[in-house]
Amino acid sequence: MMDFVDDDEIREMISFKTQWNGIARKKSDWKKMKKQMAASSQENVPHRTQDLDPSSLISSVIGPIGPNPVLDLVKFSTEEQEQLIRLSHKDYLIENEKPVLLGLLDLLFAYCYDFRTTMEESTVESGWTITHLSPTLSWLEEFGSVKDVLVSCIRRSLIYPLFRNYKLSRQIVTDAIEILQLGKRSILKALLKLKFQLERSEYYHHLVRLYLNDYCVWIQKVSSKKLKSLRAEVEKVFPTISKEEIGWNLKNLEKQAQEFAAEEND
Repeated sequence: MMDFVDDDEIREMISFKTQWNGIARKKSDWKKMKKQMAASSQENVPHRTQDLDPSSLISSVIGPIGPNPVLDLVKFSTEEQEQLIRLSHKDYLIENEKPVLLGLLDLLFAYCYDFRTTMEESTVESGWTITHLSPTLSWLEEFGSVKDVLVSCIRRSLIYPLFRNYKLSRQIVTDAIEILQLGKRSILKALLKLKFQLERSEYYHHLVRLYLNDYCVWIQKVSSKKLKSLRAEVEKVFPTISKEEIGWNLKNLEKQAQEFAAEEND
């Protein structure tokens, strides 16, 4: 019951600033600024230069706009580069990519939960946590809609792991959305970390061959437009999901937990 109470530890996890918090917004602002500067450079240069690449005129007309704030975040470590080299490079003939994209969403949810609750320091239990939170890894599930994925992931996060809290679960979805917004490299980095965690596990290493290796190759070739569409759908659906849709009468359980906590403190 106490898992439903917002104690200090849960509040600390929810407020924890991950390495990608705010970067997604900065990326959007950076791209908008670059576009505006390119347009401004077009307006302020002589007509004869209009055929030149606008981006080459930005620095000379307005000044440098600074580096893309995402680049440092998505740099691959030496170990991650070695993992990529070891991957088999192949093409996938997938008639319907929707279940694959939805599977990616639940993998990111599992990754973000472990990342946030361990505060970037994965533990020996991380493999267990990841495989139990991801319906794809735990039950070879295939989903038909974003809503089904989110409801399933939130439900699992309120059943299996050590920290079970509805607000925390919703924060995890927000984290996954931010990773999707950062693009392919950020998603690939998350998948490589999942791969690294499961490879070291005596019980879950087979899931690397079944899923993670292929996802790491596929994500490098999938259309960025499809990833943006997935993110947009998640952003649209997520706010509409209520506690009632999660099941188990969560409001009643939370009320009982609060009453129990109050009795304990008396």
